[in-house]
Amino acid sequence: KTEEEEEEDDDDDDGEDGDGDGEGNEMERARAKAKTLGEWTLDVIVLQARNLPRSDIPIVDKFLVGLADPYALIGMRNKRRERKTPYEPEHRTETKKSTLNPTWNETFRLQFSGTKDDVSVQVWDWDKWKYDDYIGEALIPTGPMVQAFKPGNTAFGDAQWFELYDKQGNVVTAGKKGKELDMPAAVELQFKLDKTYDPVEALGDMKRAMEVIRATAQEEKLQKRRAEQEAIKLKKKREQVKAELRLDISPEDREVSQELAVALGKKLPRDAFMQSLPTSKANQPQDLAAASNRKARKGKSKK
Repeated sequence: KTEEEEEEDDDDDDGEDGDGDGEGNEMERARAKAKTLGEWTLDVIVLQARNLPRSDIPIVDKFLVGLADPYALIGMRNKRRERKTPYEPEHRTETKKSTLNPTWNETFRLQFSGTKDDVSVQVWDWDKWKYDDYIGEALIPTGPMVQAFKPGNTAFGDAQWFELYDKQGNVVTAGKKGKELDMPAAVELQFKLDKTYDPVEALGDMKRAMEVIRATAQEEKLQKRRAEQEAIKLKKKREQVKAELRLDISPEDREVSQELAVALGKKLPRDAFMQSLPTSKANQPQDLAAASNRKARKGKSKK
């Protein structure tokens, strides 16, 4: 099975178990993944190379005399680790045809732990008819990078040139074998170092964030429930006050208020009308009292 199929099977198994078992399995997977990751993550931009030695032989095309078809291999080297397992590069650039000064501008990601690893950039000459020719290697120690690391730095460092060395430890030059020239072959690189994403720490942060979200949701739900209860209490209180006002108003006062509303050309809703009425005769306006007296005298005269 591939890694993706195995992860899907694990997810299915977690779904069949309880929530507690699912969280436990998720944490176990995160811990297992953390063991395979390096402490540091290094992004490398392989920009270009210059002054590569001439390699091609003029067999097919006479215009290819002395040129090369270079490509680069990138990886992390550790002398102690290579005593047990041979070194294998992790990445490869595109092959550039017929040039001694190739430009790649390709980005790769490496991981390592500690400060004993070195970034390896090997330059090879691709050959269609035989084995590829080894040109040289640049080794860049990671110790100074770790010491100069600043958290939160998301930018690449300045581009730097690194000389290429052959398998005997000699600087590779632009001349053919056995001919020394003052033009060392080199490769230009840029680096960006950062702490590796920790799945265990990230899972813990995610769980803590979910707890905060749940607590916030519960608090908002509780506040909403309290607001609804307060609204119900206020509504009941208003209805009670309106009922008390209806009991305190005499029929004469109600009839006079209606006449005044009609005279003023107003059509008051029932609630507004009830709120506009006085609570007792002692608090009635003078004009309302006068209107009530006129209404009473008019009724007596008719009798």
